[in-house]
Amino acid sequence: MAEPVMKAAIQITFLLARSFFIDLCTAVFSLLARIRVLIQQMLLMLFHYIIRLQILLIGSRLLRLASVECREYYPSMNDACTILECIWVKDKFVLHEKMKDSCQETQVEDQKPCGPESSTR
Repeated sequence: MAEPVMKAAIQITFLLARSFFIDLCTAVFSLLARIRVLIQQMLLMLFHYIIRLQILLIGSRLLRLASVECREYYPSMNDACTILECIWVKDKFVLHEKMKDSCQETQVEDQKPCGPESSTR
């Protein structure tokens, strides 16, 4: 008679422990899942802001570089210009460097049409 009582007590204890631990485990797992989702959302927002900040910084850096290169490639009209002229002297070409006060004069000269006197032979 002790055996059926012991079996019943073991089964009741097992059911109570199982029901208690399953509820506790479910609550803990749901809590961990919610914390995991919150951490994922925070990391996603953090990476989003970091990427956006990098895009802004790179964009401003590229704009500064582009403006500097544009200024170097297209000098302003009032800057002094260095002009290289290749002139035939006796039996060879000689390279002469000239400085002009403004680039506007140079651009006007560059736009003049080439006449027959300026053609090469």
